[in-house]
Amino acid sequence: MRSAEAAKNTSNLIEESVRNAEGGVAINQEVLTNLREINDQINKVSEVVSEIASASDQQSQGIDQITGAVEQMNEMTQRNAANSEESAASALELDNLAHKCRKWLMRSNSASSRRWWTACPPIKAS
Repeated sequence: MRSAEAAKNTSNLIEESVRNAEGGVAINQEVLTNLREINDQINKVSEVVSEIASASDQQSQGIDQITGAVEQMNEMTQRNAANSEESAASALELDNLAHKCRKWLMRSNSASSRRWWTACPPIKAS
């Protein structure tokens, strides 16, 4: 009787071990499925991060081009301003010279130079 009872206990333990092993296999398969899904999501995130990095590089290149264009426009504006100042100074100098020439010609004793000068339109001061 003892051996029959021991055999029954052993049989019960084996059946319980088989059920536990089957449950462990099922849990292992579920974990494996979850790990695959996590891996797929990680790959998707990596792709998005890569796309963001690429877009950032393109944006940076665009900003560099805009910065270069603005610098060129600034240089051109400075050159134009300097040219305008030089032109204004030259115009003022020419105006002064014209007034001096007119005064000199008016003081001249030559009648022909006076006739020529009085025929010219007056110079307007700027």
